[in-house]
Amino acid sequence: MSQPSKASKTVRTGVSSFFPIPPPSYIITKRPADFTGSDSLSELGVGAPGPDQGYALLLAKTFEDRWILDKGEDVHDVIVGVAAVACKRAALLKRAPVVGDIEFASRLWGFLENAPLVPADLLDRRKLLFNGAAHDYYLQRKIVDQFSNEALIAA
Repeated sequence: MSQPSKASKTVRTGVSSFFPIPPPSYIITKRPADFTGSDSLSELGVGAPGPDQGYALLLAKTFEDRWILDKGEDVHDVIVGVAAVACKRAALLKRAPVVGDIEFASRLWGFLENAPLVPADLLDRRKLLFNGAAHDYYLQRKIVDQFSNEALIAA
């Protein structure tokens, strides 16, 4: 590494001036963890890899006062379930989750409408799936897997 010379106040060259180091050639990484496509997103129960997914939890917490929950629904379960759906949607679009994904997931499950406006079958399914989702990974996967990839990227 080059260092400034105290006497001349110029930058001394390092060892590379004697043996010049060429710039790196084109590099292709082939690491096992690299995300190469959306093939894994089509399988049920495998998750949805994508960037900055923890941010979806923070975004979902900002919706707590907007959600209209029915009796027996826990806000912590809703935060995690909605964030999981938002993460899957963002991963399908190959980006990090944004507020629009949280709103989209909230509308899919009917959390932004009053209970009488939500169809009864959706309300019953929502209560069943979201109950305990904050502490159960498999429930989170079931919540996400209720919708096809096409339904999640529509809009």
